[in-house]
Amino acid sequence: MKNHFGDGVMDGVKCYEPCAVGDMQRYCLDYRRGYVCGFAYSLGKRIDDRYLAACRAGELARQYGLAREAIAEFFLSGEDSQLQRYYYHGYERN
Repeated sequence: MKNHFGDGVMDGVKCYEPCAVGDMQRYCLDYRRGYVCGFAYSLGKRIDDRYLAACRAGELARQYGLAREAIAEFFLSGEDSQLQRYYYHGYERN
């Protein structure tokens, strides 16, 4: 059985810019979830701003057709409750 989520994470970590919405539609939802998580992780490390990365992840999740809660738990951290709030803000932005 293929690990679509894991493949998405690895591809997201490698990307400097997010995949175009049209290109992402050919992938399953698990791959998209993984991609957004991987991209957000990589972006947060690259720019040293986890809050901006969480906000961008919310935007991408919405653009890629993911449910609001699909990856919200990824941004739930006991040490920093603000991350999930930034994710939700990004998801709800126009």
